[in-house]
Amino acid sequence: MICIKFNRNIECLLVYTNERGSHMRYVELVDLRKFEQKEGPIPEVKPDEIRIKVQRVGVCGSDMHAYQGTHPFVHPPMVLGHEVAGIVDEVGSQVKNLAKGDLVTIEPNLVCGECYNCRTGRYNICEKLQVIGCVGYYGGQSEYLVVKADEVFKLPKDWDADKAVLIEPLAVGVHAVRQAKMLTGANIIIIGAGMIGQATLQAAFTAGAKQILVSDPVDIRLELAKKSGATMVVNPKKEDIYQVAKKYFGSDGPDMVFDCVGNEITLDTAINLARKGSKIIMVGVPEGKIPVNMAYVQDRELEIIGTIMYTAVDYEATIQYLNDGRMKTDGLVTHHFSLDQVYDAFETALNPSRGSLKVLIDVSE
Repeated sequence: MICIKFNRNIECLLVYTNERGSHMRYVELVDLRKFEQKEGPIPEVKPDEIRIKVQRVGVCGSDMHAYQGTHPFVHPPMVLGHEVAGIVDEVGSQVKNLAKGDLVTIEPNLVCGECYNCRTGRYNICEKLQVIGCVGYYGGQSEYLVVKADEVFKLPKDWDADKAVLIEPLAVGVHAVRQAKMLTGANIIIIGAGMIGQATLQAAFTAGAKQILVSDPVDIRLELAKKSGATMVVNPKKEDIYQVAKKYFGSDGPDMVFDCVGNEITLDTAINLARKGSKIIMVGVPEGKIPVNMAYVQDRELEIIGTIMYTAVDYEATIQYLNDGRMKTDGLVTHHFSLDQVYDAFETALNPSRGSLKVLIDVSE
Protein backbone atom coordinates (compact mmCIF):
# COMPACT_ATOMS: atom_id res chain seq x y z
CA MET A 1 0.00 0.00 0.00
CA ILE A 2 1.21 3.52 -0.74
CA CYS A 3 0.63 6.84 0.90
CA ILE A 4 0.43 10.14 -0.91
CA LYS A 5 2.26 13.05 0.62
CA PHE A 6 1.72 16.69 -0.32
CA ASN A 7 4.14 19.57 -0.51
CA ARG A 8 3.44 23.26 -1.08
CA ASN A 9 5.43 23.22 -4.30
CA ILE A 10 3.33 21.37 -6.82
CA GLU A 11 6.32 19.71 -8.45
CA CYS A 12 6.96 17.67 -5.32
CA LEU A 13 4.42 14.86 -5.12
CA LEU A 14 6.07 11.98 -3.29
CA VAL A 15 4.99 8.36 -3.05
CA TYR A 16 6.68 6.29 -0.38
CA THR A 17 6.29 3.57 2.21
CA ASN A 18 6.68 3.85 5.95
CA GLU A 19 9.19 1.41 7.41
CA ARG A 20 7.70 1.59 10.89
CA GLY A 21 4.68 -0.41 9.80
CA SER A 22 2.18 2.00 11.39
CA HIS A 23 -0.92 2.39 9.29
CA MET A 24 -3.78 4.84 8.89
CA ARG A 25 -7.25 4.64 7.39
CA TYR A 26 -8.50 6.81 4.55
CA VAL A 27 -11.49 6.91 2.21
CA GLU A 28 -10.97 7.10 -1.54
CA LEU A 29 -13.56 8.12 -4.12
CA VAL A 30 -12.95 5.46 -6.76
CA ASP A 31 -15.92 5.99 -9.10
CA LEU A 32 -19.26 7.75 -9.42
CA ARG A 33 -20.89 7.66 -5.96
CA LYS A 34 -18.47 4.94 -4.86
CA PHE A 35 -16.04 5.13 -1.95
CA GLU A 36 -13.56 2.54 -0.74
CA GLN A 37 -12.11 2.33 2.76
CA LYS A 38 -8.36 1.76 2.52
CA GLU A 39 -5.24 1.59 4.69
CA GLY A 40 -1.81 3.03 4.09
CA PRO A 41 1.37 3.84 6.03
CA ILE A 42 1.32 6.87 8.30
CA PRO A 43 3.44 9.45 6.44
CA GLU A 44 6.72 10.79 7.79
CA VAL A 45 7.53 14.50 7.74
CA LYS A 46 10.38 16.32 6.03
CA PRO A 47 12.17 19.20 7.82
CA ASP A 48 9.77 21.91 6.57
CA GLU A 49 6.57 19.92 7.04
CA ILE A 50 4.09 18.97 9.74
CA ARG A 51 1.80 16.01 10.18
CA ILE A 52 -1.80 16.63 11.19
CA LYS A 53 -3.98 14.13 12.99
CA VAL A 54 -7.22 15.03 11.24
CA GLN A 55 -10.19 15.63 13.52
CA ARG A 56 -12.79 17.14 11.19
CA VAL A 57 -13.22 17.38 7.46
CA GLY A 58 -16.13 19.21 5.85
CA VAL A 59 -18.21 18.02 2.92
CA CYS A 60 -18.08 20.87 0.41
CA GLY A 61 -20.16 21.61 -2.68
CA SER A 62 -17.17 20.78 -4.87
CA ASP A 63 -16.85 17.42 -3.07
CA MET A 64 -20.49 16.70 -3.87
CA HIS A 65 -19.96 17.61 -7.54
CA ALA A 66 -17.02 15.18 -7.66
CA TYR A 67 -19.08 12.49 -5.93
CA GLN A 68 -21.81 12.86 -8.56
CA GLY A 69 -19.37 13.06 -11.45
CA THR A 70 -20.31 16.64 -12.35
CA HIS A 71 -17.23 18.58 -11.24
CA PRO A 72 -15.36 20.03 -14.23
CA PHE A 73 -11.92 19.46 -12.67
CA VAL A 74 -12.15 16.91 -9.83
CA HIS A 75 -12.26 13.26 -10.85
CA PRO A 76 -11.68 9.88 -9.16
CA PRO A 77 -9.58 8.31 -7.91
CA MET A 78 -9.26 10.96 -5.22
CA VAL A 79 -9.25 11.25 -1.44
CA LEU A 80 -11.51 14.26 -1.03
CA GLY A 81 -11.46 16.84 1.73
CA HIS A 82 -9.98 20.35 1.58
CA GLU A 83 -11.86 21.70 4.61
CA VAL A 84 -9.59 20.26 7.30
CA ALA A 85 -9.01 20.81 11.01
CA GLY A 86 -6.85 18.78 13.34
CA ILE A 87 -4.04 18.58 15.84
CA VAL A 88 -0.35 18.80 14.98
CA ASP A 89 1.00 15.30 15.48
CA GLU A 90 4.61 15.75 14.36
CA VAL A 91 6.77 18.73 13.41
CA GLY A 92 9.70 18.88 11.00
CA SER A 93 13.09 19.99 12.30
CA GLN A 94 12.98 23.36 10.51
CA VAL A 95 9.48 24.31 11.72
CA LYS A 96 9.64 26.81 14.58
CA ASN A 97 6.15 28.37 14.71
CA LEU A 98 4.16 25.18 15.37
CA ALA A 99 4.28 22.49 18.03
CA LYS A 100 2.73 19.13 18.74
CA GLY A 101 -0.78 19.60 20.12
CA ASP A 102 -1.57 22.84 18.26
CA LEU A 103 -5.02 23.10 16.72
CA VAL A 104 -4.62 23.98 13.04
CA THR A 105 -6.37 24.26 9.71
CA ILE A 106 -4.90 24.22 6.23
CA GLU A 107 -5.07 26.54 3.27
CA PRO A 108 -5.24 23.86 0.54
CA ASN A 109 -3.98 25.88 -2.45
CA LEU A 110 -0.81 24.42 -4.00
CA VAL A 111 0.81 26.94 -6.32
CA CYS A 112 3.84 27.41 -8.55
CA GLY A 113 4.97 30.72 -7.02
CA GLU A 114 6.33 31.86 -10.39
CA CYS A 115 3.42 32.83 -12.69
CA TYR A 116 2.10 36.38 -13.02
CA ASN A 117 -0.77 35.84 -10.57
CA CYS A 118 1.47 34.24 -7.96
CA ARG A 119 3.95 37.10 -8.24
CA THR A 120 1.19 39.71 -7.81
CA GLY A 121 -0.48 38.13 -4.78
CA ARG A 122 -3.37 36.39 -6.53
CA TYR A 123 -2.04 32.87 -6.17
CA ASN A 124 -5.59 31.52 -5.80
CA ILE A 125 -5.69 31.76 -9.59
CA CYS A 126 -2.19 30.36 -10.14
CA GLU A 127 -1.69 29.14 -13.71
CA LYS A 128 -0.75 25.72 -12.31
CA LEU A 129 -3.11 25.67 -9.33
CA GLN A 130 -3.59 22.35 -7.58
CA VAL A 131 -5.77 21.88 -4.50
CA ILE A 132 -5.38 19.36 -1.71
CA GLY A 133 -8.39 17.07 -1.79
CA CYS A 134 -9.54 18.34 -5.17
CA VAL A 135 -7.04 18.46 -8.01
CA GLY A 136 -3.98 16.24 -8.10
CA TYR A 137 -3.46 15.74 -4.36
CA TYR A 138 -5.19 13.47 -1.86
CA GLY A 139 -7.04 15.27 0.92
CA GLY A 140 -8.33 15.18 4.45
CA GLN A 141 -10.69 12.19 4.46
CA SER A 142 -7.77 10.43 6.09
CA GLU A 143 -6.55 9.93 9.62
CA TYR A 144 -3.28 11.79 8.96
CA LEU A 145 -2.22 14.48 6.52
CA VAL A 146 1.26 15.86 5.86
CA VAL A 147 1.64 19.39 4.50
CA LYS A 148 4.29 22.07 4.44
CA ALA A 149 4.19 24.32 7.48
CA ASP A 150 3.43 27.42 5.39
CA GLU A 151 0.10 25.80 4.43
CA VAL A 152 -1.01 25.81 8.06
CA PHE A 153 -2.76 28.33 10.31
CA LYS A 154 -2.41 27.92 14.06
CA LEU A 155 -5.68 28.63 15.89
CA PRO A 156 -6.59 29.87 19.38
CA LYS A 157 -6.40 27.27 22.15
CA ASP A 158 -10.03 27.80 23.19
CA TRP A 159 -11.40 26.88 19.75
CA ASP A 160 -12.70 23.43 18.91
CA ALA A 161 -12.39 21.44 15.68
CA ASP A 162 -15.97 22.20 14.58
CA LYS A 163 -15.17 25.92 14.56
CA ALA A 164 -11.73 25.45 13.03
CA VAL A 165 -12.97 23.48 10.03
CA LEU A 166 -15.35 26.29 9.05
CA ILE A 167 -12.54 28.75 8.35
CA GLU A 168 -12.14 27.45 4.79
CA PRO A 169 -15.76 27.89 3.63
CA LEU A 170 -16.16 31.17 5.51
CA ALA A 171 -13.00 32.48 3.81
CA VAL A 172 -14.68 31.84 0.44
CA GLY A 173 -17.33 34.40 1.38
CA VAL A 174 -14.76 36.86 2.70
CA HIS A 175 -12.83 36.62 -0.57
CA ALA A 176 -16.01 37.02 -2.66
CA VAL A 177 -16.95 40.25 -0.88
CA ARG A 178 -13.39 41.55 -1.19
CA GLN A 179 -13.31 40.64 -4.88
CA ALA A 180 -16.61 42.50 -5.40
CA LYS A 181 -15.10 45.67 -3.92
CA MET A 182 -18.35 46.16 -2.06
CA LEU A 183 -18.78 49.59 -0.51
CA THR A 184 -20.10 50.25 2.98
CA GLY A 185 -23.82 50.86 2.78
CA ALA A 186 -24.32 48.73 -0.33
CA ASN A 187 -27.67 47.08 -1.07
CA ILE A 188 -27.19 43.51 -2.23
CA ILE A 189 -28.93 40.27 -3.16
CA ILE A 190 -27.51 36.85 -2.29
CA ILE A 191 -28.92 33.92 -4.26
CA GLY A 192 -28.47 30.69 -2.34
CA ALA A 193 -28.29 30.28 1.44
CA GLY A 194 -26.23 27.12 1.62
CA MET A 195 -22.86 27.20 3.34
CA ILE A 196 -21.27 29.51 0.77
CA GLY A 197 -24.31 31.78 0.73
CA GLN A 198 -24.23 31.98 4.53
CA ALA A 199 -20.50 32.74 4.40
CA THR A 200 -21.03 35.49 1.83
CA LEU A 201 -23.89 36.90 3.90
CA GLN A 202 -21.80 37.10 7.06
CA ALA A 203 -18.87 38.61 5.16
CA ALA A 204 -21.10 41.23 3.50
CA PHE A 205 -22.75 42.10 6.81
CA THR A 206 -19.33 42.44 8.45
CA ALA A 207 -18.17 44.67 5.57
CA GLY A 208 -21.08 47.04 6.13
CA ALA A 209 -23.77 46.10 3.63
CA LYS A 210 -27.00 47.99 4.39
CA GLN A 211 -29.84 46.00 2.84
CA ILE A 212 -29.27 42.29 2.23
CA LEU A 213 -31.94 40.23 0.51
CA VAL A 214 -31.30 36.46 0.61
CA SER A 215 -33.10 33.98 -1.63
CA ASP A 216 -33.29 30.21 -1.08
CA PRO A 217 -35.97 27.51 -1.52
CA VAL A 218 -35.25 26.00 1.93
CA ASP A 219 -36.97 27.85 4.77
CA ILE A 220 -34.64 26.62 7.53
CA ARG A 221 -31.72 28.21 5.69
CA LEU A 222 -33.62 31.47 5.40
CA GLU A 223 -34.28 31.44 9.14
CA LEU A 224 -30.54 31.16 9.80
CA ALA A 225 -29.89 33.92 7.26
CA LYS A 226 -32.18 36.28 9.20
CA LYS A 227 -30.17 35.60 12.35
CA SER A 228 -26.92 36.29 10.48
CA GLY A 229 -27.67 39.71 9.03
CA ALA A 230 -30.19 39.30 6.21
CA THR A 231 -32.66 42.18 6.25
CA MET A 232 -35.09 40.42 3.89
CA VAL A 233 -35.50 36.80 2.81
CA VAL A 234 -37.52 35.21 0.04
CA ASN A 235 -38.36 31.63 -0.86
CA PRO A 236 -38.65 31.68 -4.68
CA LYS A 237 -40.93 28.63 -4.55
CA LYS A 238 -43.46 30.63 -2.58
CA GLU A 239 -42.96 34.23 -3.77
CA ASP A 240 -41.96 36.05 -6.95
CA ILE A 241 -38.38 37.12 -6.25
CA TYR A 242 -38.55 39.88 -8.86
CA GLN A 243 -41.58 41.46 -7.25
CA VAL A 244 -40.12 41.13 -3.76
CA ALA A 245 -36.83 42.72 -4.84
CA LYS A 246 -38.57 45.54 -6.72
CA LYS A 247 -40.69 46.40 -3.71
CA TYR A 248 -37.79 46.11 -1.27
CA PHE A 249 -35.11 48.04 -3.16
CA GLY A 250 -37.39 50.44 -5.03
CA SER A 251 -36.53 51.86 -8.43
CA ASP A 252 -32.77 51.97 -7.69
CA GLY A 253 -32.52 48.20 -7.36
CA PRO A 254 -29.56 46.37 -5.77
CA ASP A 255 -25.95 47.50 -6.12
CA MET A 256 -24.76 43.94 -6.74
CA VAL A 257 -26.00 40.36 -6.85
CA PHE A 258 -24.03 37.39 -5.50
CA ASP A 259 -24.83 34.04 -7.14
CA CYS A 260 -23.82 31.49 -4.52
CA VAL A 261 -25.31 28.53 -6.39
CA GLY A 262 -23.88 28.73 -9.88
CA ASN A 263 -26.37 27.13 -12.26
CA GLU A 264 -28.27 28.30 -15.33
CA ILE A 265 -31.40 29.30 -13.39
CA THR A 266 -29.61 31.26 -10.66
CA LEU A 267 -27.30 33.09 -13.06
CA ASP A 268 -30.25 34.05 -15.27
CA THR A 269 -32.08 35.22 -12.16
CA ALA A 270 -29.08 37.32 -11.14
CA ILE A 271 -28.86 38.93 -14.59
CA ASN A 272 -32.54 39.83 -14.49
CA LEU A 273 -32.37 41.17 -10.93
CA ALA A 274 -29.26 43.29 -11.48
CA ARG A 275 -29.62 47.04 -11.94
CA LYS A 276 -28.20 48.39 -15.18
CA GLY A 277 -24.50 49.11 -14.75
CA SER A 278 -24.15 46.92 -11.66
CA LYS A 279 -22.20 43.78 -10.76
CA ILE A 280 -22.93 40.08 -10.55
CA ILE A 281 -20.45 38.08 -8.50
CA MET A 282 -20.27 34.39 -9.38
CA VAL A 283 -19.40 32.55 -6.17
CA GLY A 284 -21.02 29.14 -6.67
CA VAL A 285 -19.11 26.52 -8.67
CA PRO A 286 -20.96 25.65 -11.91
CA GLU A 287 -21.26 22.03 -12.96
CA GLY A 288 -19.56 22.65 -16.30
CA LYS A 289 -20.65 25.15 -18.96
CA ILE A 290 -23.87 27.14 -18.51
CA PRO A 291 -25.53 29.47 -21.03
CA VAL A 292 -25.44 33.21 -20.38
CA ASN A 293 -27.84 35.83 -21.77
CA MET A 294 -25.09 38.05 -23.17
CA ALA A 295 -27.64 40.31 -24.86
CA TYR A 296 -28.78 41.48 -21.43
CA VAL A 297 -25.21 41.67 -20.13
CA GLN A 298 -24.15 43.87 -23.03
CA ASP A 299 -27.29 46.00 -23.17
CA ARG A 300 -27.27 46.69 -19.43
CA GLU A 301 -23.50 47.12 -19.10
CA LEU A 302 -23.38 44.44 -16.43
CA GLU A 303 -20.15 43.15 -14.93
CA ILE A 304 -19.96 39.43 -14.20
CA ILE A 305 -17.09 38.81 -11.80
CA GLY A 306 -15.79 35.36 -11.03
CA THR A 307 -14.38 34.55 -7.61
CA ILE A 308 -12.59 31.40 -6.54
CA MET A 309 -11.32 30.23 -3.18
CA TYR A 310 -9.14 32.71 -1.20
CA THR A 311 -5.66 33.77 -0.22
CA ALA A 312 -3.93 34.01 3.15
CA VAL A 313 -5.36 37.54 3.50
CA ASP A 314 -8.87 36.08 3.53
CA TYR A 315 -7.92 33.32 5.98
CA GLU A 316 -6.38 35.83 8.36
CA ALA A 317 -9.43 38.09 8.13
CA THR A 318 -11.79 35.17 8.74
CA ILE A 319 -9.87 34.05 11.81
CA GLN A 320 -9.95 37.60 13.15
CA TYR A 321 -13.70 37.96 12.48
CA LEU A 322 -14.42 34.68 14.26
CA ASN A 323 -12.17 35.65 17.15
CA ASP A 324 -13.82 39.02 17.74
CA GLY A 325 -17.38 37.82 17.08
CA ARG A 326 -18.06 39.62 13.80
CA MET A 327 -18.57 36.22 12.17
CA LYS A 328 -20.26 33.31 13.94
CA THR A 329 -20.53 29.57 13.47
CA ASP A 330 -23.86 29.11 15.28
CA GLY A 331 -26.23 26.92 13.29
CA LEU A 332 -23.84 26.24 10.41
CA VAL A 333 -22.91 22.66 11.36
CA THR A 334 -25.98 20.44 11.10
CA HIS A 335 -24.67 16.87 10.90
CA HIS A 336 -21.74 14.74 12.07
CA PHE A 337 -20.71 11.37 10.62
CA SER A 338 -17.79 9.04 11.22
CA LEU A 339 -15.21 8.16 8.56
CA ASP A 340 -17.02 4.82 8.19
CA GLN A 341 -20.22 6.70 7.34
CA VAL A 342 -18.83 8.77 4.47
CA TYR A 343 -21.56 7.62 2.06
CA ASP A 344 -24.28 8.73 4.50
CA ALA A 345 -22.48 12.04 4.97
CA PHE A 346 -22.52 12.78 1.26
CA GLU A 347 -26.10 11.67 0.72
CA THR A 348 -27.21 13.89 3.61
CA ALA A 349 -25.26 16.86 2.26
CA LEU A 350 -26.95 16.38 -1.11
CA ASN A 351 -30.43 16.54 0.41
CA PRO A 352 -31.30 19.92 1.95
CA SER A 353 -34.70 18.44 2.82
CA ARG A 354 -32.85 16.60 5.61
CA GLY A 355 -32.00 19.97 7.10
CA SER A 356 -28.37 19.81 6.07
CA LEU A 357 -26.11 22.82 5.79
CA LYS A 358 -22.53 21.96 6.73
CA VAL A 359 -21.97 18.23 7.11
CA LEU A 360 -18.81 17.18 8.94
CA ILE A 361 -16.93 13.90 9.01
CA ASP A 362 -15.44 13.22 12.43
CA VAL A 363 -12.17 11.49 11.58
CA SER A 364 -10.88 11.48 15.17
CA GLU A 365 -11.20 13.32 18.46
